[in-house]
Amino acid sequence: MRGWIESRRGCGGGLVLTLPTVQDLATLTIVYLCLKGACTDQLIDASMSVHRAIIRKLLMSGGDRRALREFRRANTAARIDPHLSLPSASFSRWLAAQTGNRCFTFVMDFVLALYEESAGTHLSAAIAEEELLWEAICSKDKHRANIALDHYLACIEHLRAGEKLSMPHALPGNGSEGSATHAARLTRALIDTIV
Repeated sequence: MRGWIESRRGCGGGLVLTLPTVQDLATLTIVYLCLKGACTDQLIDASMSVHRAIIRKLLMSGGDRRALREFRRANTAARIDPHLSLPSASFSRWLAAQTGNRCFTFVMDFVLALYEESAGTHLSAAIAEEELLWEAICSKDKHRANIALDHYLACIEHLRAGEKLSMPHALPGNGSEGSATHAARLTRALIDTIV
C-alpha cells in the first residue's frame, strides 16, 4: 500500500524493494534525527547552507531576468489547469534547477522534504523577496544577494529554532483509522518510547 515493495513476474521476479523516493529518505532521516535528539536548528542550518551554496553558484554565471517571469507563468498555468504537465514548483527548487547541476537539485529536494516532514507544511511563497533575490543574482551583486537571501529565508521559515524535532507525520498515528493495524500502532508506540 505504501509502495515500498512491488511484485515482478518472470525470471528473477517476486517481491522486490522499490527505489526509495526523496520523501521516503526524508522520513527515515527525521526518525534518525529524532533518535539522536536533534532539534530544528540543524534543519534551519542545512536549509541556509544549501541555499547559500546555490546562490554562490548562480552568482558566478548570473541569471536571465526573463527566466523568473517564465517560472511564474508556468506556475500560474499549472494552478489554473491541473491537467497541464507543469507542476507547481517552489522558488527554492526552481533556483536549484537554474544551476543546471542535478546534485544541487537533489539536495534542495531533500532539504525541502525534511522541512515538509518536520513542519507538516509546504514552504509558502514570498513573491517580493523572490524578485529581489533573483534581481541581485542577475546583476551578480553578491552583497545584495546575501541580504536578499536572508530576507527570503526569514519569510519562508516555518520552524522555530531550538525545538526538538517531532516524529514524521508519515508514520501511522496511534488513533488513526484505515491502514493503521495493530502492528502499525505498536511500531509507533515503540518509536515514541525509544525517542
